[in-house]
Amino acid sequence: MENVDWQERANRLALPRNFNASVSPSELLQVHLTLDEWTRLNMKMRVVENAAKHMATGMCKGTLKYESDDLTVKEWLEHLSSEIYDTVNYLGFMTLAK
Repeated sequence: MENVDWQERANRLALPRNFNASVSPSELLQVHLTLDEWTRLNMKMRVVENAAKHMATGMCKGTLKYESDDLTVKEWLEHLSSEIYDTVNYLGFMTLAK
């Protein structure tokens, strides 16, 4: 393994294009959908697949950053709180940039 820091590895490896995601209705559901419903639902499933790739990217970053996954609930909440604040700040900047 290369001797590089986790952020450099994450920048190279934790990318949505490096993950495969596939979501589709079961055959049971398919037989009960009209063609229009199937078409509309299929487009929505592409959105879910894309979201799953981004979620996997975040999990990959965490795997590279942290040495284990056995943090306490308090530690996980601290990480989550930090991410929430970053997201709220980002949304605020986007609103101001309109």
